[in-house]
Amino acid sequence: MAERPQSNFEKTYLAYKNLMYYVAFKILNNVTWAEDVTAEALCKVYQNYHCVQVPVSAQAKRFVVVVTERTAIDYLRKQRHMCALSLDEAVGSTTPDSAGEEALNIRLSFQRLPHDNRTALLLSCYCGLTAKETASVMGFSVSKVEKLISRGKEKLRVLIERQD
Repeated sequence: MAERPQSNFEKTYLAYKNLMYYVAFKILNNVTWAEDVTAEALCKVYQNYHCVQVPVSAQAKRFVVVVTERTAIDYLRKQRHMCALSLDEAVGSTTPDSAGEEALNIRLSFQRLPHDNRTALLLSCYCGLTAKETASVMGFSVSKVEKLISRGKEKLRVLIERQD
């Protein structure tokens, strides 16, 4: 049985699938997200394949890389937005009816933290991101995020003790 010839899109896919994943992973620093972005970017490349004249060329490579980069950046923005929405829900309620006095003090103290400390703590503790993932979302180095989390915890502890 004879093999069917590869389409131009298949040639492009086979030539650049690993590069697409590499580009996505470099931006996202997360295996699962990189896989999702690679699949989404591949769909976008397929939908706009008319822009590619030669399947394996510098032009095709640039096109694939740009689509993957933009898809990864959009994915990060979407993740940041989704997390921001759930963070508002997590910190939002400050009525004594919804929580005890101690919980209210913790929420009020948490809201008084500097923005970067509060964001780093929420992303790492509430959203469950690693320091590396949090750094990627916030646009900081991993060491800076680790310091923000550590100092944020200490500041929160001090603020809670002052309210007691």
